[in-house]
Formats: sequence, C-alpha cells, structure tokens
Amino acid sequence: MISPVVEGDQLDIHPLLVFVAALVGASLGGAAGAFVAVPAAAILDIVVREIVVPWRQAQLSGRTTDGTARVGGPEPRVRAGGRASAG
Repeated sequence: MISPVVEGDQLDIHPLLVFVAALVGASLGGAAGAFVAVPAAAILDIVVREIVVPWRQAQLSGRTTDGTARVGGPEPRVRAGGRASAG
C-alpha cells in the first residue's frame, strides 16, 4: 500500500483519493481505467482547489472574483405593471 502514498506525493493529492480513484477506475475500466483514473482525479482535485473553492468563497464573502467589493444589492425586478419590487 505504498503506491498511493508515492503517487499522492508526486501528484500533490491525498493518498486516499489516489486509492479510491484507482478502485473506481479499475471497477469501471479494468487495468486501463485504474491507470487513467489517478491523473483524472488529480486534474479534478486541482480544478476544485483552484477554481471552485475560490469562486464559492467569493460568493460567500460578498466579493467579486477579482477581489473588489460588490456595490449595492441585486437589481430590482420589474413587475408586469411596470413598478419595481424589492429583491
């Protein structure tokens, strides 16, 4: 069970993710699936850490993705009668 630790260190992902990815890949695609699943898991991990997490943190903090504060609230919606309603 040294392989997930070594691959995890090389790809900078958690060894448990390597192990689970290899198991899922092997069950779906045999040996070739296990071989391809580990780099795919590393790519998915990078996308989540570099794109999804900062985007979600920006949503929760009320800031835009470029770091500037949002000005004002949401745009008022216009009802069928022509009057604006609050949020």
